[in-house]
Amino acid sequence: MAFRSLVFFTLFILSAKGYAAACCGGGSSLPTLITGDYKGQVVLNASNAAVTHDSSELGTLRKRGANNKEVIETLSLSGAYLFNPYWQVGATLPLRMNSHVTPDREERTVGIGDPKLQVAYEFLPEYGYSWWKPKGFFFLEQSFALSNSTYDALKPLRSDSLGNGLYTTALGASFIKTIQSFDVLLMSEVHQGVKRDFELSGSQFSVLPRLGFSALLGAGFSPLRGNLRIGATLLYSREGERVIRGTINNSSSPLYFAELGINISYLYQNWSFQASYRDQTYLSVASNTPLTKSLGLSAVKFFDL
Repeated sequence: MAFRSLVFFTLFILSAKGYAAACCGGGSSLPTLITGDYKGQVVLNASNAAVTHDSSELGTLRKRGANNKEVIETLSLSGAYLFNPYWQVGATLPLRMNSHVTPDREERTVGIGDPKLQVAYEFLPEYGYSWWKPKGFFFLEQSFALSNSTYDALKPLRSDSLGNGLYTTALGASFIKTIQSFDVLLMSEVHQGVKRDFELSGSQFSVLPRLGFSALLGAGFSPLRGNLRIGATLLYSREGERVIRGTINNSSSPLYFAELGINISYLYQNWSFQASYRDQTYLSVASNTPLTKSLGLSAVKFFDL
């Protein structure tokens, strides 16, 4: 039971993280999911992401100078509740602090990011052991654009851009399989934002986003099927172009990045803890977006059925 709980906790944490380019403050997201034998879960996650590189539209990476420091710190509270054997609901509320320092200016902004609600259905339940069949979930997630974004930020360095700026709906699926001491997670989603009107410095304009998607592959190993687990993740995220209509008509190019991560988890009674490192520069697969290197710490409390 301890080994299975550890695996499902780690996969829950991996799925609970939201992924996006630093400039957007949101975007693609992978939801909180109850994947083990529990009635509910509450998770507290803290991360520190330093923007170290910028990528051009042609995919060229350029390292930022020491005099241009940008850091995104996030503290998020997430929860999920299983209200019948197959259906569950969840929510995430992030608190963000953006810091940006250049030779000419220093900015810091603290505020609430975009909250999210989700519902999930387990369409491939695990009644008994199968060497090939995974557990499978469908999920629907709604992100609410309640924070300032890059479209209505007022500060010159846009440190007050705390959210995505668009109400976004995501639809996806997740598959989880454990084989002895090994486990594999595959999760993917497509998301679409809703056209929204903005006003900035007396100018009115609208933003129409195109379809985006993300996919996450995770794998891990628990020595002796114990309470310790070591894992790795590979994420690919892509945002479609955004068409801007108003005083000036324009459109942004699509952006994408690939991220490599490593993590270590430990289970103690009905609590679990994880430390992780994620790097969006290591694979050098990116276009039209700032890139980060981040450290994360997570803790989760399980509630029994």
